[in-house]
Amino acid sequence: MDYWLFFFRGAGDNIFDAIAVAASDHPAALRSRRDAFAQRLYMSEATLLELLRSLQQLELTVDTLMVTAIGKAVSSYRKHNSNQIRHLVQLLIEGWKRILDEWMSS
Repeated sequence: MDYWLFFFRGAGDNIFDAIAVAASDHPAALRSRRDAFAQRLYMSEATLLELLRSLQQLELTVDTLMVTAIGKAVSSYRKHNSNQIRHLVQLLIEGWKRILDEWMSS
């Protein structure tokens, strides 16, 4: 499983090309592990969405934003393959910028 995760991560933006290459080079190995791999990919995205939604429910202060640098961590998902994740990240960052703007103007 780790081999495939490393392999697909190296694919950059076009994971489908990487999957096609893996399927042609190692069809039996990919076929035998595809269900576990798909479940892990799905669970990762589902878990990330759940975590981002949890962050959205928190009322963070400027101090918390600055001390945790959560904006930097969340910002790394701006170019995620999932539209839902990209949209949620955008909403979070916009909300945090509003908090900072209000704090700076007061």
